[in-house]
Amino acid sequence: MSNIIVCMTPLQALIAEKIIENDSKNSYDLLYITYYSQEKNKYYYDRISKKAKKAKFLYVKKDFLVFFINTFTLLKNYDLLYNELYIATIHDKYCHFLSSKINYKK
Repeated sequence: MSNIIVCMTPLQALIAEKIIENDSKNSYDLLYITYYSQEKNKYYYDRISKKAKKAKFLYVKKDFLVFFINTFTLLKNYDLLYNELYIATIHDKYCHFLSSKINYKK
């Protein structure tokens, strides 16, 4: 069973990268969600996505309906159950929504 990491910033991506590097026993899927489609975000996504089993970059324009539709389409390609969910931005509505739709043990 794998783990899943949700990142929203370059700093979170760097922390996630260290988590993946220091845990060779488990595989990781990655969702990188951002409000800003900047080169900096894409750079860090590209950097960490090479270390993940599955990875997706999702640019949202603060439009929850579009995010809602994209999320259901996106999650069809991910596992049904994860061992652990790593999420750094707990105050964000998109992260709350994702955490309610992803099945995880802890």
